[in-house]
Amino acid sequence: MDWYAVQTQPNRENLAVEHLKRQGFSVWMPICERIIRHARKSKRVRRPLFPGYLFVNLDVETAQWRSINGTIGVNRIVSFGQWPAPVAAQFIDALQNIEDNEGLVALNGDDLLPGQDVEILSGPMAGTIAKLLSLEAGDRVTVLLNMLGHFVRGKILREHVASS
Repeated sequence: MDWYAVQTQPNRENLAVEHLKRQGFSVWMPICERIIRHARKSKRVRRPLFPGYLFVNLDVETAQWRSINGTIGVNRIVSFGQWPAPVAAQFIDALQNIEDNEGLVALNGDDLLPGQDVEILSGPMAGTIAKLLSLEAGDRVTVLLNMLGHFVRGKILREHVASS
């Protein structure tokens, strides 16, 4: 059996998962944690790793895979021509190997690079844009802030900054 990508309707991934499982399909939707900022507040939320997509494991020769296209929350199974296009097994295996006990895909790659602008998410400088100087051990970063015309260097927790 192979894995196939299924395109969902916008923001209806969970609904699609529920209805595909009711039909007996083996469904997997990788989840990750993201930081959402709104009105100077930030919170961690769980979101699909690939918004608008999930994966089903099936044998296209024997499964009633065409019913996937009519499932609530689903746009279509990703196909080339008349048949669904399988997703590389190595890709799925690699993602599943970095999934933790809670079902979250651990993203090890840090999206922050020295020299880029970052936004400070919390504390007295929340909402301020700073220049990232370096990533430090102990989950800290060094930033350069422009305060009243002077540049000030500071170290803060990595979780308190995000790329802007």
